[in-house]
Amino acid sequence: RLKFRFTNKTLLLSASIGLIVCNLITMSTRSLPVLVGVCFFAGILRVMGFFECMSTIQLKITPTRDFAKFFPVVYMVVLGCIQLSGITAGYMSYFYSWEYMNLLAIGMLSVVAISVVFLLRHFRATTPQPFTGIDWLGAFLWSLCIMLIIFVLEYGEHYDWLDSEYIRMAITGALVAFGMIVWRSKYIQHPYIDLHVFKHRHVNTIIFLFTAMCLLLATPNILQNAYTGAIVHYDLLTTLLLNWSVLAGIIAGAIFSYLAMVKWECGYKFVTGMGFVFIVFYLVSIYFLISPATSKEQLYLPLFFRGAGNVVIYVALTVYAARTIPFMPFFQALTVFGFVRTCVGIPLGTAIIGRALSICTKKDVMSLSSEIDLQ
Repeated sequence: RLKFRFTNKTLLLSASIGLIVCNLITMSTRSLPVLVGVCFFAGILRVMGFFECMSTIQLKITPTRDFAKFFPVVYMVVLGCIQLSGITAGYMSYFYSWEYMNLLAIGMLSVVAISVVFLLRHFRATTPQPFTGIDWLGAFLWSLCIMLIIFVLEYGEHYDWLDSEYIRMAITGALVAFGMIVWRSKYIQHPYIDLHVFKHRHVNTIIFLFTAMCLLLATPNILQNAYTGAIVHYDLLTTLLLNWSVLAGIIAGAIFSYLAMVKWECGYKFVTGMGFVFIVFYLVSIYFLISPATSKEQLYLPLFFRGAGNVVIYVALTVYAARTIPFMPFFQALTVFGFVRTCVGIPLGTAIIGRALSICTKKDVMSLSSEIDLQ
């Protein structure tokens, strides 16, 4: 609706200037609620700006609107920039200070804003569309529900889950918000997310596969970081060096997805299966490489396959959704997939793996202390 209401120039200029303001606030604020609110709106501006960029050049990438050609480029840019941003932030914080990452972002966004002002013009293909009919309350309820779920998953272990009043309040709030979402969807004409989209067979299949991917990829956040930090004691520079392998894997995975689906005309099951094979190869390799004698060079290949598997699954499942889900519910289904893979999926896997690791650690400590007492 934003794209049909404003011009390209207005959207890109608003996104870049808005993100500059958000970076300035995050550098100076000491208030956690303010930081959370600013990050929320920064996420909106990021998605708005990126969608405007990619949707504008879509026909340049593929004049026939072949999503098998378009989505490899999209996810190579998305996942690659996320990885590159983390690497850059690590180097900035190591050699300088964390504020320099914000200053770098502000400088790059200023270049974007200046380029938009002088190189673009206002152009409308159709008359501006009004914002009437948008379920703003539904958008707020979905956002609130997901944020509360993320809070539970991220801080559950810290607050000891249901023994904490904060966790119980967050779960109650999420259930109330979701109940209001379900109730309102039955009485309003155009809900923010029509629950009928979940009745589509392919939607539930894709949600399940994205959830499985997130659970598998949660392992690096818990076990790999514990291994590289507590066992082999890698410093920040060595860890950043390993992340370059993930970035290379993302680029290679995007190229593989394009070749498999466009040039070799492989099926969705094969491409998706290969993505999971890459991730499982990473997990198995890391399992056998856990040792104080393991060198960092031995980790390059598993991390390469981790990045490749991630982007291959993203591309294959999104192309599958674009070709099997009707046009009307497609964008709502795409939003739901974003809820899983971007918002809830990784925290859910991290919470499960983290809880299992905590239980195993406590048992091992108890066993070890009993052995010490016997001696």
